[in-house]
Amino acid sequence: MPILGCDPPKKHVYQYILYPDHAFLRQLDSALTFDRLSSADTRIGSLPAADAHAFQRIGHPIAILDPDCHLIAWANHAACNLMELPPSKRLRDDNGRDFAAALPLPEPFNAPRYTRHLHVIRADQTGRDVSSTMLSAKLGERMMNLSVAFSCQPFEDGRMGVVASLLSTGNKNELQMRSTQALFHTTTHIALFSKSGELLYENPAFRLSRPYDGDRLSKIFCRHEDCNALHMAAAENEEKSLLAQLHTKDGPRWFDISVRPDLDTATGKPVYLLSANDVTTRIEAEREIRYIAHHDQLTGLANRNVLATEVDRLLQDEARQQIGGSLLFIDLDHFKTINDTLGHQTGDDLLVLVANRLKKAAGEHGLVARHGGDEFVILCHAITDQATAILLAEEICTAIAEPCQIGEHRLHVSPSIGITLFPEHGRDFPTLLRKADLAMYRAKEQGRNRTVVFEPAMQIAADERLSVSTLLRSALDLSELQLHYQPRLCALTHRIVGVEALLRWHHPSRGYISPAGFIGIAEENGLIDEIGNWVALNAMQQQARWAASGFNLDVSFNLSPAQLRRGGLPQRFAKLLRETGVRPEKIHIEITENTLINDSEDSLRDLFLLNDLGFPLEIDDFGTGYSNLAYLHRYPVSSLKIDRSFISDSMRWPIVRMITQMGQFLGLNLVAEGIETEAQLNHLRQLGCHQFQGFLFSPAVPAAKICEMLEAQQQSQLHFTLPAKPGEPQKRIKISR
Repeated sequence: MPILGCDPPKKHVYQYILYPDHAFLRQLDSALTFDRLSSADTRIGSLPAADAHAFQRIGHPIAILDPDCHLIAWANHAACNLMELPPSKRLRDDNGRDFAAALPLPEPFNAPRYTRHLHVIRADQTGRDVSSTMLSAKLGERMMNLSVAFSCQPFEDGRMGVVASLLSTGNKNELQMRSTQALFHTTTHIALFSKSGELLYENPAFRLSRPYDGDRLSKIFCRHEDCNALHMAAAENEEKSLLAQLHTKDGPRWFDISVRPDLDTATGKPVYLLSANDVTTRIEAEREIRYIAHHDQLTGLANRNVLATEVDRLLQDEARQQIGGSLLFIDLDHFKTINDTLGHQTGDDLLVLVANRLKKAAGEHGLVARHGGDEFVILCHAITDQATAILLAEEICTAIAEPCQIGEHRLHVSPSIGITLFPEHGRDFPTLLRKADLAMYRAKEQGRNRTVVFEPAMQIAADERLSVSTLLRSALDLSELQLHYQPRLCALTHRIVGVEALLRWHHPSRGYISPAGFIGIAEENGLIDEIGNWVALNAMQQQARWAASGFNLDVSFNLSPAQLRRGGLPQRFAKLLRETGVRPEKIHIEITENTLINDSEDSLRDLFLLNDLGFPLEIDDFGTGYSNLAYLHRYPVSSLKIDRSFISDSMRWPIVRMITQMGQFLGLNLVAEGIETEAQLNHLRQLGCHQFQGFLFSPAVPAAKICEMLEAQQQSQLHFTLPAKPGEPQKRIKISR
């Protein structure tokens, strides 16, 4: 198949890319040959008469090159003069002007690299200049410095020729020639403008870049302000440098520009000498870096850095103008569950959707930022009062509560929102954010899907938790933790059959600290494993000591759900059995019923392994959670402990009756907690409850006190006193042997 008007090559085949920015070269057929073709292979191209007439009227030298024949197909009168052609090689047109045809290509146009260059230029038939160069050519018997610009020109036979627009740079000294060559080949855009802004000169880099109508200084600048700044500097006879956008053939691009006033060496008139370097790639990279530094990559929202800067700015404005604002801290409820069950991609898509809803809900009220994970913050510079901030929070809750269609999943999420006002709640970003976070966590504690405004009491509670957390880390080492034991008695014989080990913390300066005040903190800071192991070890050691003394009591202790979630309990407890030598059936492990409902399969598997080791499992505070026969039947439970809240409220005794009937049906041991009156004890006995514990007999006491009770019981001297009604004597009940 002919390529560019030539027959298929017979010898050498090349793939050649002259300039990497000429993308069209990659589309050239690999069959291009650059072997010299004779005129016998292809007829020399003929220039259309109208085009020849137009080229003759151009005052500077024009030559039409035929790359297929390696000849100058046509040259105008000015080109003939430049090449100093003798009359014998000149022709005359109808207007009597000289022209030439079928001339050999002069050096270096006849060299292979220029032949390839001409084929490359001709491959782009857009009609615009695609290349220019500065070279020294041998014209006749002398070397001449030429500036050559190339473009395309069709011949009458349909083939494409190449127009060479020639401009002699004269014979200069060596330094001048090299300076001119550098000027023409530099990638820096250089141009000379008159004082009125008219383009007087441009180097090839500038000419190839500027748009076709960019022949005036004012037309190449994208912003008139930049052009005016240059004019003003020139008027003061000062050099001006700036970063600005210029119009180019490829659209607006960024340039480092330098303009200085000068005199035209040809006329002596004032001119502007402009030099510009394309820095678009650098500017776009810097812009990308700035975007990354200030925006969240997933949602496109502002990040914490921007949020902190904006808060600090508003606080400075507030100090001057006495104008406040508000901060809304938003956390999605149960987002981790979605992430864990449906995957991180679904979680990410949900975050993007929520971010868009937050921006829409916030509107013009303030800045929406992603704080991290599933947490967002809205800075409201226009909302300064609590009531309006709550209204905005309610709008946000409504917007987020709308169903979220993520792929094939239709999800529902809700937010917990904490609010702080400034300067009321703080005068710096960290303080405001921390207090909004505290308010948000209070909203979660109150059931989630709600809004809470910060109150000073929240900070006091947070400070207390931090203080307790710090003290708790050293409590074990300082032997501040102790185990007390509450007796568990048989409901029929009133004999002590077991004890429950209860943790106590006695701080030297703070005094007694309730477990309710530090167990939750231990679960949060990771100390629960260490404390839980300490409790299990000491309870087992104490049981072993009692057994050695002849008191073979059952000992129970509570297991935290956090301990189960961390895993490894069967292995640790098996090791404790070996170390203490206790019989596992004498150590009862108490868990809450919510542990069976909410914990993972791994946690439940550990419970079965503990039971396989021989540990009886008891459900503590039964009735306060999701009481269900199914899980009681499914899991290896041996006892139910009826919560004290049912015992103390006579209106709830029907629930106690139902629990005892359920336990009896399943053959479980029933233990009542919080027995404080003889009536409660009698009632439980009638219901068939097996064991009880409570202040009616004894609170939790040190191990030594339990030993005294056991010795007295052994000697049939153990009594406990019943609370008396007004005006009646107290009753003492003797423990049966």
